[in-house]
Amino acid sequence: MAKKGVAFRIPEEWYAEIQQICERRGISVSDFLIEATAKALRKNVHAANRDSLPLSNQETTQKRLTAVEESLLVLTQRLTKMEQQAASSKPFPQPLASAPTNWDDLPDDEPDEVLIDFLEPEPYT
Repeated sequence: MAKKGVAFRIPEEWYAEIQQICERRGISVSDFLIEATAKALRKNVHAANRDSLPLSNQETTQKRLTAVEESLLVLTQRLTKMEQQAASSKPFPQPLASAPTNWDDLPDDEPDEVLIDFLEPEPYT
């Protein structure tokens, strides 16, 4: 399939988002735009890329591994920050009295009377 080069301008915010997605997925911006165009045209992406040289499995795996490692680093940094915030905050207050450990020692929790005010009155027959 013959290919045609295309150039166009998009807002910087869009391009930044596209770059983040591509880094996470381990693909190039060009491949991302080809996929997006193919999806919009309801075409098979692999047919459009059949003339391009595919990455080896090792290269693909390495790119994905790098993306996972970067995500793990970001999550680790977030967790460290949350742990620091938790350590610097006030501790939860302790309960005033300890709860009984033996459930048999608890008083019966049954009502003294059965409440029936919420029931519809029964018709007299």
